[in-house]
Amino acid sequence: MVNAHPCILSELFKKHNLECPRLNEYIANRKEHLENVMGIIDDTVTALLEDMSKNRKVKSEHTRKSSSLRRDEAKTQFLRVMYGGRPDTLSIETRDKESFFIDWTPPEFLRMFHKEFQQNSTTLLSLDEFKTYLKDDRNPLGTGMSLLAQDIEHHIITVAIQTFNQNEYMTGTIIHDGLLVESLGVKDEVLRKAEQAVNLVTGYVIKLEKKSLEDFNEECLWGATGDGDGEEEIQSESDTDIALNFMASMEEKGHAFTGSQGEVFWFNPDHRIYLTGLRQLRV
Repeated sequence: MVNAHPCILSELFKKHNLECPRLNEYIANRKEHLENVMGIIDDTVTALLEDMSKNRKVKSEHTRKSSSLRRDEAKTQFLRVMYGGRPDTLSIETRDKESFFIDWTPPEFLRMFHKEFQQNSTTLLSLDEFKTYLKDDRNPLGTGMSLLAQDIEHHIITVAIQTFNQNEYMTGTIIHDGLLVESLGVKDEVLRKAEQAVNLVTGYVIKLEKKSLEDFNEECLWGATGDGDGEEEIQSESDTDIALNFMASMEEKGHAFTGSQGEVFWFNPDHRIYLTGLRQLRV
């Protein structure tokens, strides 16, 4: 889906008579706004003093980033303020997933974008039909809006999948606001049919586009010293096999997993309690 969450939430705000001129401006002229933020981030990193190891690492990593990664970095600034972050917070992520916060001066548009989103989110999540999304005490508005947008997004993608299947395409993994299709030549007319079906079933107007699977950094898969063919590194196990092996490994260490009413609970022997948040599993 093109610009999925901003487009979804713009329509959601409109359905509930909430004005969002800055969100609509971002959707209409996203390229210009992202380029502006990219330029400010570039200037900010360039101006960092090299008397700190953190700054030297940030500068070194940033100069190696492709234009698409720098664009994603700028896009993250808008997504961050949509979901509870502050516009004056800038985090630079390295290839080994370290994050460094640096000072920067965001554009005035981003500040006003943040203010508008805070106001509309507060109003929307106070409505009875959306109060169940207020689950997180630390970041109630941001988490609530993110969960709400993800639910709508999943509903939309589910309808799109049905259209692909009806047109005899084999669909695979759902990846956030998109999905894999087992075909090298998906017809544009099927994308348009899926868009129409989404509008008919959900009431949302979306745009679907095809993306290549070749735009990735091979170092992330094979390592900087590999020969790039990756034959030895490719695993033959399915995702299910990998998950089961991981759970078995964890259970050997005293961990346990169980499900109830659609939610997964993890027993961590270090804490001796069941946790509902699984983010710490990344460690």
